[in-house]
Amino acid sequence: CLSLLCSLLGTPFEPDLDDKILFWEEIGEEPFRIDRYLYQLRLAGKLRRLRGMLVGRLVDCQPRDRRRALPLRGIISDVLEGYRYPVVLGLPFGHARGRWTLPVGYDAAIDTGKGAVRITAP
Repeated sequence: CLSLLCSLLGTPFEPDLDDKILFWEEIGEEPFRIDRYLYQLRLAGKLRRLRGMLVGRLVDCQPRDRRRALPLRGIISDVLEGYRYPVVLGLPFGHARGRWTLPVGYDAAIDTGKGAVRITAP
């Protein structure tokens, strides 16, 4: 979860994201909170050296007041402005049925031209 990742910042359990593909999902968070979490990662320098980003299912993350909320796609685009790595949204992982299991620590590649995510065993 994006919220849990942010709560690890500044602790001994903070993950090293340099040269990594960050994958995250969230459940039950309004868009303004997702915006805040992503900007916290940006301001902490955690998004600067990524190789890519995969966004899973965002379950129950609709705004309470749709008239005053930015769309999640716009939030992600704004936060990542100036970064030049592939980003894939809406992948089937997270807190939902029919989800992928993503291994941590394996070599991976994102090819947005082919619409593919490839994970290889060492």
